[in-house]
Amino acid sequence: MASNPIIRRRGALQSPDDFLIDDDLIEEPEFYRYIKRATLSANPSVTSDYVLVISYNTDVNHLAYWLPGDINWTLFDMDIRPRHGGVCNMTYYNGKFYLLTWGAEIFVVDVQSQDRRVESRLIYLNDNKDLFRHSIQYYLVGVNDVLLFVAKFGRYPSEDDSSIECEVYEVDEMKCRLKRIDNLGDSTIFLGLNGATSIDSTKFRGVIKRNHIYFTDDWDEHNFSLECGGGKDMGCYNLEDGNIESFYPELSLSCICPPTWVIPSL
Repeated sequence: MASNPIIRRRGALQSPDDFLIDDDLIEEPEFYRYIKRATLSANPSVTSDYVLVISYNTDVNHLAYWLPGDINWTLFDMDIRPRHGGVCNMTYYNGKFYLLTWGAEIFVVDVQSQDRRVESRLIYLNDNKDLFRHSIQYYLVGVNDVLLFVAKFGRYPSEDDSSIECEVYEVDEMKCRLKRIDNLGDSTIFLGLNGATSIDSTKFRGVIKRNHIYFTDDWDEHNFSLECGGGKDMGCYNLEDGNIESFYPELSLSCICPPTWVIPSL
């Protein structure tokens, strides 16, 4: 019996190595041996009724979930194979898991803990060519009872964070489409390698700016090719006028351990 650091529960949880792809299928197997995303349906510190969903080997579509008391991970797939690689971002919203692929496709996944069924449905198949530009990151985040899709366009080939641009879309699940918006009201979005989250800026007046998107440098793949190590794309983006306030513009940080937003439980 061993303690799992992610969920703070004791149990004989299956090793991630047991569900990784065959080494014979890839040229550099060690590069792929990691879990990229992990999302919880609830806080394990306050309830035992939760689901943990992970994506791994994310060049392709590999997914698994775990319930309290399980000995093994349960592998699952989405009903429709994504056109452009695997999952790049996920979030738990309104009782379901929402998964976003590198092709800007959005799936909704419902894990039925009672009978252990997984129901998945494609709710957005991207046909917007503007969302296929070079150097782009995708995120999903719930804001004011609405699920939002955020696209962050990057610096490539420039190394100046003034080239950062963000677009925000409201996800219309019923009509399977995205609606562009430019006003978050009093809400503020935070983006990073660990995904996206939002807060009410009125609770932090004078500290957090409303209708802004705060971002850290999560261009991990690009940073490996930069002599400076990257780490400069950090700041806040004004969604209304596109202006950027940079943080630490002259500081070079690690491309291996990029900065991460930490939201404490207050």
